[in-house]
Amino acid sequence: MDRRRTGMTLLILGAVLILAAAVRLGLHVREAEQAGQAAQEALAVIRQTELSAQTEMPVQDDGPTEDTSPETTVPTGPSEPESLEIFELEGDDYIGWITAPGYDRELPIMHQIQEDRLKKAPCLEKGSPITDDAVISGHNYRSHFLFLHSIQPGEEIWFTHLNGFRVEYTVTRCDLVDPTDLAAVLKADHDLVLYTCTSDGENRWAVYCDRKEN
Repeated sequence: MDRRRTGMTLLILGAVLILAAAVRLGLHVREAEQAGQAAQEALAVIRQTELSAQTEMPVQDDGPTEDTSPETTVPTGPSEPESLEIFELEGDDYIGWITAPGYDRELPIMHQIQEDRLKKAPCLEKGSPITDDAVISGHNYRSHFLFLHSIQPGEEIWFTHLNGFRVEYTVTRCDLVDPTDLAAVLKADHDLVLYTCTSDGENRWAVYCDRKEN
């Protein structure tokens, strides 16, 4: 009788654990879907704002010449900003967006890291793309930074400022990082570091990037 009771207890306990795991997985999937939707909605607004901010500059008139055609305008490309620009949207601050051209992934980047912000988009944790010491953290949602686990050295990552200026980086290396080893990501001596959790949440996966030479 005791054996039967013990066996039944273990069976029930196993069923409860499986159910709890299924519930957690379902919540994670739903959270990831919401995060992906929030990121893309924010990106659409940011990009529309960037496009509307683009201006045309008139050609300078240096006086009459043989060809006295009327003044025309030519589009001018954006230049790298001297300081980090910030766009406020529904209480959150964005600094631009990351593009992984090989993975069909484009994500807005928030200015300061906070847990509630990470559920919407990856966040700048340290430094800046302006000073070539940016560290960006993101959840390993399929719609956010899960692709970092697949990226390889030699591939490209782009960061686009709010004014449309794009900085292109080459992935230099990728490493598994202990979560207590903060220096491995915050003091890595690379122009850009992107990192996320491993699938089990026990470690961090870091992707180190450096600006492409012009």
